Amino acid sequence: MAVVLPEADFVQPLSKVYECPICMLAFRDPVQTACGHRFCADCLGPCMRKKNPQCPIDGLELHPDKLFADVAFSRQVLSLTVRCNFRSDGCDWKGELRDLQEHLETCTYRDMVNMACGQVGGKKARKEEAVSKIKKCKHCGKEVPSREMVLHHESCLAVPVNCPNSCGLKDVARSQLPQHLDPVRGNCPQSVLPCPFKPAGCTFQAKRPEMNKHLKVLPQYHLGLLCQKINDIHQTLAKHEGQMRAQAAKLAEQNERIQNQNALLTSQHQRVKSQNGKLESLTVKVCNQSEKIELLQTELLRKEAIISEQMKKIKELEVTSYDGSLLWRINNFSQRHQEAASKQVPSIYSPPFYTSRFGYKMCIQVFANGGGETRGTHMSIYFHILKHRYDSVLQWPFPHNITFTLLDQSDDSNKAEHISHTLVPDATAPNYQRPTSSMSEGRGFHKFVSLEKLWSRSYTKDDNLFIKVKVHC
Repeated sequence: MAVVLPEADFVQPLSKVYECPICMLAFRDPVQTACGHRFCADCLGPCMRKKNPQCPIDGLELHPDKLFADVAFSRQVLSLTVRCNFRSDGCDWKGELRDLQEHLETCTYRDMVNMACGQVGGKKARKEEAVSKIKKCKHCGKEVPSREMVLHHESCLAVPVNCPNSCGLKDVARSQLPQHLDPVRGNCPQSVLPCPFKPAGCTFQAKRPEMNKHLKVLPQYHLGLLCQKINDIHQTLAKHEGQMRAQAAKLAEQNERIQNQNALLTSQHQRVKSQNGKLESLTVKVCNQSEKIELLQTELLRKEAIISEQMKKIKELEVTSYDGSLLWRINNFSQRHQEAASKQVPSIYSPPFYTSRFGYKMCIQVFANGGGETRGTHMSIYFHILKHRYDSVLQWPFPHNITFTLLDQSDDSNKAEHISHTLVPDATAPNYQRPTSSMSEGRGFHKFVSLEKLWSRSYTKDDNLFIKVKVHC
């Protein structure tokens, strides 16, 4: 909230609702406590800096993390109507408090400034000179410009104020008000105090006269609380004493074990010492053997890498076709379809196959849940030409038709409804030119089969789906 200007001339008398109970002036940066009271942020500051801060109104404990700036109430204060500070000079401006500062900066009636020629302007210039004089505060003696005296009085700790609890104390210096309101050390009869026996368990709280009565009427009750508290402390101490004795016994037992271990270690140390000579000679032999082992391990790793590469090539040869045909079994198809639907693995690729041992190298790509505009409605299939070491002696563009067949796995083969589509190469399309990267762009059928039809028949069986591809060479 913007600071309430000291010169603010409120059109309506300022309601008590908008007055801080500590400084008795209009709220500046109001904050609200957990117990529901409002104070200026600066006024509450001295209370919050104490070890155990308490509310100046009801004496309840205050927590910094439970104070919050009351923005809504701040807006109410800023919306109050005020007059211009230069009303006596002829300015009839009225507006909300939030707009006062902006108006004062542009008000044509504000104090006139001495011009370069050194002249001043009539009555207003004389006022400027008078207002700019330095005066001493009659309460604290501090020298303050006249125009800032009202602002100074709002924060001056020597200004006399009345107790906000209406206890009858009047004209006390503002600096002494927090001490007067202190729920423990203060003397305000209207302050709400916690019982001094609160640490012993008494939850009573009341104003100071009632608290004195409470202490006089219930001495036996408070004595009982103290006795119970002392008894609890004695029980806790006895419990801790028993635990300490048990710990002492354990420490004594452990100390005896340590002594026995020390004796054993001493004898072991002698044995180790006698073995050091033998170990030194063995160490030299081990170092020599280690060097030989490292050489053998390096050679073994190299041979394992060669074997791994050969095994990989053998596995590829076992599943590779060289006659332009491919029978691709896609296992766990329901899971692959789910991964495609969730975009985790949108598509899968078949193993490579060839038109001949020195012919074209190709593969198939399947989008189990479709792609683009067919996503979620169809399964899509595409043909790719892979870069191969024999491409330079092959015919380009790729000239052969490709037939894709989705096999129906019905038990009665006579009733099987296989789905086949043939792709005819377009000699002008870049997809069928000699690949310049590892794989050409795909070409195929976006709507190869609808998902509804795919799941309606036996195209999947035991969660396997078979796609047959034939390149017509």
